[in-house]
Amino acid sequence: PLSLSGAENVLAEQGYNAAETLGYLPEQALSVLIGRNASNENEMQAFFFTHGEYIGTDASEPSRQVGIVGRNGDEITLAYGLYAASGESVGISSVIFKLVNGQLVTLSPVPSETSRGG
Repeated sequence: PLSLSGAENVLAEQGYNAAETLGYLPEQALSVLIGRNASNENEMQAFFFTHGEYIGTDASEPSRQVGIVGRNGDEITLAYGLYAASGESVGISSVIFKLVNGQLVTLSPVPSETSRGG
């Protein structure tokens, strides 16, 4: 499994810096690092790992705000900031990510790129 610094290198290879590292537990079946785009502070993305091996991101496009709000075994709950077309914050949406047979699945849909401020 990757150490924290090794996992941070995975983010760096994709142009992100680790913004939230408490969710990275390489011994766990599922863990996550929240990254902030190194060239655009308004872009964040969640990077998932299983037993310290990178398996993918939460969405194909970044979010304006995402953070870890819960963990329960092989599930991680992320909260996304929601934004109106004007850019005004209009709330949050929580999404549970779960590891099922080695695959990352969501138990509810990730908000659209537009509503996540993308």
